[in-house]
Amino acid sequence: MSQATPDRLASLLADRYRIESELGRGGMATVYLAKDLKHRRDVAIKVLKPDVAAAIAHDRFLLEIEIAAQLNHPHIVALFDSGVEDDTLFYVMPCIKGESLRAHLNRLKTLPLDEALRLTREIASALAHAHRNGIVHRDIKPENILLADGIAVVADFGIARAMTAAAEPKAAGFTKSGLVVGTPHYMSPEQATGGTVDGRSDIYSLACVLFEMLAGRPPFPGTQDIAVLAAHVATPAPAITDFTPSVPGAVSDTIARALSKNPDDRQATAVRFAEALSAAATARYSIMPESLAMVGRSPNNIPHQRTRFIGREKEIRECGDMLRETRMLTLTGIGGSGKTRLGLAIAQSLLPDFPDGVWVVDLAPLSEAVLLPATIASMLRLPETPGKESLDVVREHLAGRKTLLVLDNCEHLIDACADVADMLLASSASVAILATSREGLGISGERIVAVKPLALPPRGKTIDAAQLSNVESVRLFTDRAVMASPGFSLTEANAEAIAEICRRLDGIPLAIELAAARTRVLSAEQIRARLDDRFRLLSGSSRGVLPRHQTLTATIRWSYEQLPEDERRLFRFFSIFAGGWTLSAAMGMCEPGADEFAVLETVGRLVDKSLVIVQPEEGSDETRYGMLETVSQYGRERLIDAGELENARARHLAVFTALAEAAYAERNTRESFWAPKLEADHDNLRNALDSARDGGPEAHLRLAGALGWFWWARSHLGEGREHMTAALAEPGPPSRSRARALWGMALMVGWQGDGAGSLRFMREAVEMWSSAGDLGEVSLALEGIGWAQFLANDYDAAEVTLIECLRTQEEQKDPAMIVRAKVALAQVKVALSKVGEARRLSKEILAFASAHSDQRSEHFGWHFLADCALIEGDCAKSLGLYGKSLVLAQALGDRLEMSFDVQGVGMSLAGLGYNPDSLPLVAAAKSEWQRIGVEVQGTFWNVLLDRYIGNPSLDEGNVQPASAEGASLGFEEAVAAAVRLSSGGARPTA
Repeated sequence: MSQATPDRLASLLADRYRIESELGRGGMATVYLAKDLKHRRDVAIKVLKPDVAAAIAHDRFLLEIEIAAQLNHPHIVALFDSGVEDDTLFYVMPCIKGESLRAHLNRLKTLPLDEALRLTREIASALAHAHRNGIVHRDIKPENILLADGIAVVADFGIARAMTAAAEPKAAGFTKSGLVVGTPHYMSPEQATGGTVDGRSDIYSLACVLFEMLAGRPPFPGTQDIAVLAAHVATPAPAITDFTPSVPGAVSDTIARALSKNPDDRQATAVRFAEALSAAATARYSIMPESLAMVGRSPNNIPHQRTRFIGREKEIRECGDMLRETRMLTLTGIGGSGKTRLGLAIAQSLLPDFPDGVWVVDLAPLSEAVLLPATIASMLRLPETPGKESLDVVREHLAGRKTLLVLDNCEHLIDACADVADMLLASSASVAILATSREGLGISGERIVAVKPLALPPRGKTIDAAQLSNVESVRLFTDRAVMASPGFSLTEANAEAIAEICRRLDGIPLAIELAAARTRVLSAEQIRARLDDRFRLLSGSSRGVLPRHQTLTATIRWSYEQLPEDERRLFRFFSIFAGGWTLSAAMGMCEPGADEFAVLETVGRLVDKSLVIVQPEEGSDETRYGMLETVSQYGRERLIDAGELENARARHLAVFTALAEAAYAERNTRESFWAPKLEADHDNLRNALDSARDGGPEAHLRLAGALGWFWWARSHLGEGREHMTAALAEPGPPSRSRARALWGMALMVGWQGDGAGSLRFMREAVEMWSSAGDLGEVSLALEGIGWAQFLANDYDAAEVTLIECLRTQEEQKDPAMIVRAKVALAQVKVALSKVGEARRLSKEILAFASAHSDQRSEHFGWHFLADCALIEGDCAKSLGLYGKSLVLAQALGDRLEMSFDVQGVGMSLAGLGYNPDSLPLVAAAKSEWQRIGVEVQGTFWNVLLDRYIGNPSLDEGNVQPASAEGASLGFEEAVAAAVRLSSGGARPTA
């Protein structure tokens, strides 16, 4: 039988898999990278070589593979599929991104003790699970141990068993056909001699692997298989300390016992082997003063830290107070948020409160819950008591002692930690427990404190290096950057780049530290420029650090992989949101008919696990949720890997198109409700517009057209114009969506100085709506034509148009549309200085606003009354009225209208002789127009500006400096000043 070529194999499996490339080959099989066509994922397909396949019974082999495929464990490589095609025997596994332990050892030769012991415990955890399910691996070796982000996962579970069962083996690990089952350098004596094999055989093999990790060679090296097998059977294993003297004696003894020739002399189970290694390892730390922070009379094992702890002073104080009151405090947060460092700092601060000791138990290396009590006992230096469970030993020891236990990294052992903590707290009133976890333990009396990211530099505000140096996240970046590159410093030149790095990394300490480490080879500006690929950028690590804490990817992956599949799927879909989402939006991302309470429950679990955050409501009627940018980016990558991106984008587009259209339908009557909602989801709407552009002209026009009023109302003129331009540029027939987009475009270009273009777009919209018979929209467009004429400074034409518009609206008897027409007409009357008519309309507008709680109409009413007073020279009256209008514009979030009110306050102050206050406000308003993109040169405004700001009584030498001051004042500061000055805070010039 000949080996199936890649082309032949591709043909055989074409209905299920697409062969991509060869990954490697060994003595028994060739491994290919392939694409699982059904599930759209990368897989590894292992194809047995023809001579191997010919030597075994296919049916029995596949049956044994099916049994092994039932194993489900985080440290076991799953078996997805198996089969035989044209005598080609194969099985399918996930494609693990990482290297094998063999490749790892080939590079490093030996591993640090902590890493070797951790990997061994992880492998032992996998073996324990398999043994409980009646499966012995039979071929534990470095080649079958893969490192996924440094975490051990064992491959080929059940394969050796399957081959053994299917090939009728004989002594010395060979089948009758001469096929070797197992690997001589790691084979137990009983397997080598064809004896009965159980889980203790795997323990022996694992001890051989651990020996090699520490010594750089297996216990019995050699090139002759028969000689190596004979040594396993008859030659005593050497001591590991003969090759690596630094290995502690307790660890050496544990390995020696596992290498016993007689299985009865070894540890009985893989769990016992792991427990023994944990106890032997922790014994190193329990009485080493140079590794401990022994403060006062309180015994403790709080490790000395190699780096400074930055910030969090308030949290340390508050959490210390909580622990004195509650006895059970859990610090929760996403991986890398600094839970461990904060927990240690809190523990350090509480040493005087716990005279019987503060003991830190790091649970990160543990992979089996059964190891928890023994690990705590070992950390407390408690000897084993025959016939007594470790937890009982711990409980009896702590009874009556004033002790603080710090259980660090509980998330993967959450149930076991909860049970242990509950029992210890119940059995002793003097014990307190501080836990760190990505979610709470969920026990009675527990206080949970979410560890927030470090404080960030403010956005949208220029901040100098001196100010930045007081911001926690920047302090951390600078401190770690100096460690990486001693010549580094925070300067005015790199201040903004560093601030942006800290913002983009969400203030996550681990991410900031990894970014700072890059200053060895990159400038702050270069780091900032590469943050879109942050998971590759921030992949540096330190030896001795647990792999899941070494890279940004690994720490988030660790949280993700703890989730059940239903939570993983929603996590992936939620990553499509930008800037947060509501429960109703979340429902739109689910399958039709999804139960809202079930979705809410899942969202709650993701919040509990620190992958989703509850955002401050700020007066909203609906809770919003969000993700840190770093977490969202990871979720998006998983969304792509799962082949779900396009589905998620389509659902996201549907959700936000529906939201925009619901807002459009009620924009005239419920603007104060809908505008803030759309503003909160503006980033989502931007992303939805990108999706709509890919979805075709109608989808794009439909969404853009529904948002035109919002962009105008919230002063997003430049952005709105860009979206409208793109949507209208796409070919398509006349439609309601296109008419809406034309109306929105007319608003944008009109306020940006193109009155003629505004008029053209409005008239085109009228034609489309008229053809569609939509009279309501036609009357709205007629009002728009009046505004376009006004913006083109054709006030007389605008007056005629808007009088006709008002008459039409009054005939249709729609109060909301009538008041809109009155607002537009009142603006034109002001421009024509027809003060009496403008004042009458303004009062009618205010009456409507009062009756209907309409903030926008009320704002316009006060603003036009202020304009009338200013035209008449009553600056004291106009000052107060502009102030009223400004407060309402603030509530609306309409920065354009706010700028007009600020300008009005400035002109009123100038008319009253308050020169130093007036000019900066007018300059700040103009600066805001430039930022928004407003370029209207209203004739009547210019007249008023010339009259007041161009007042000859002003000191002309102060005009330019004052304008510069206003431009640098910042619009928010100008608004605050205008509110204060309009309410009596102005002072006349002497």
